Amino acid sequence: TNGAGKSTWLKAVMGLAPSKGAIVVDGVNRTGTSTEALVANGVALMVGGKSTFSMMTVADHLRLAGWTRRKDSDADFA
Repeated sequence: TNGAGKSTWLKAVMGLAPSKGAIVVDGVNRTGTSTEALVANGVALMVGGKSTFSMMTVADHLRLAGWTRRKDSDADFA
């Protein structure tokens, strides 16, 4: 929400905004990767300023989002 471009960058990574160049996540070129494949690899987008559940902490939201990941994943939570 400070205008630094975080949301625009994430929208480009998720294929929701035009982008130029390559999108590299964890050293792997993800340019053109489907949104489903990105989510399966741990990339997610939550619009800033909009809380899914206002009484939950950021960590709670991340744990809730974790159900989309494979059980053999090595996700790190904040």
